[in-house]
Amino acid sequence: MSKKFALITGAGGLLGPEHASALAEIGFNLILLDVNKKKLIQKTKVLKKNFPNIEIYSFSCDITSEPKIKKLSHLLKKKKFSIDVLINNADVNPKMDKKINFYTGRIEDYRIKDLKKELDVGLVGTFICCKIFGSQMSRKNYGIIINIVSDLGLLAP
Repeated sequence: MSKKFALITGAGGLLGPEHASALAEIGFNLILLDVNKKKLIQKTKVLKKNFPNIEIYSFSCDITSEPKIKKLSHLLKKKKFSIDVLINNADVNPKMDKKINFYTGRIEDYRIKDLKKELDVGLVGTFICCKIFGSQMSRKNYGIIINIVSDLGLLAP
């Protein structure tokens, strides 16, 4: 699998590095995406240390922007990287902290702009990545897409 690549969104978060480690253990090279550049760099350093024989590339990228994902896709094609596995893991982790956001956890206190951001990342971003990288997989007649959903979709924080 030396030239197999897995792309993981939300790679700077809690679960993204776990998915990356699992794939690296079985020989996948990694392309890591996250909007939080600082966390992405930290997680990438750890992965590179733990998996020195795996190619690992990281990009700070907003998956809710189709033009940015298209640009990244073109860059990866230019480098002759073909995505074999796409893990849509990016999500927004809302904080229900009264001191910071004046939230009580009640729906009437939840801001619509926060809901829209969660939908943009969790649904629209996932759709964009599936559209762009999935179409590439379709053309080569091979690929795996895994969409990760948090348990917070079922149980409120």
